[in-house]
Amino acid sequence: MKLLRSLVLLGVLASVVVLGAAWYLGGQRPSAPSSGQPLAGLDASLADGSTRNLSTDDVDDLRAAGWTCPDLNTVGYWTESAELTERGGQPAVVADLRSTAHALTLVEQHPDRAATGMIDGATGRAVSTDVYRRVTSNGTELWVARSATGATSDVVFRVADAVYSLRSDTSPADAVKVASVIAAADNAQVDRSAPAGDDDLVHRVVRGLNRLTGQP
Repeated sequence: MKLLRSLVLLGVLASVVVLGAAWYLGGQRPSAPSSGQPLAGLDASLADGSTRNLSTDDVDDLRAAGWTCPDLNTVGYWTESAELTERGGQPAVVADLRSTAHALTLVEQHPDRAATGMIDGATGRAVSTDVYRRVTSNGTELWVARSATGATSDVVFRVADAVYSLRSDTSPADAVKVASVIAAADNAQVDRSAPAGDDDLVHRVVRGLNRLTGQP
């Protein structure tokens, strides 16, 4: 009898673990394509090396496909423009943002998984200890550089499959604060691909169970 009770308890605990994992996975955003390509239709803009100015709808579509395109209103920046282009041979979303006192450029990329090292999408430089110093903020590893003139600060960092490059006219410390907000936005982004009304408990768990079994 004790053995039976133990087996039942183990079964219940295993079910709780699986359902908990499913609930978590069901709320996660989909990974961006491993090739780093944007959505079909948008990627045609890159075929001849041109760029495409992104509308609000375009940005929403990219977010649904796994790109973050972070909103920095919480730290006082608004987006002046955003475009889809290439940086270092990889598709990139480049956003120019401003606050009442400062300006920054943010580059988001999802490099090929075969790519080694990181490239600063804002400057084109390879990230190395010769130019960048490594700092950690809220658990995220950041690579920080100051321009020779001292006029701009550069921060490059990776979150999951995304690489972000930030160039700001602020101090390195303030640039790191903004980078930390971006990293938090990426980590917290939920699955925007689910249709409206399908984020209740049942749909979320089913979506998570599908991901556990390798289904989309």
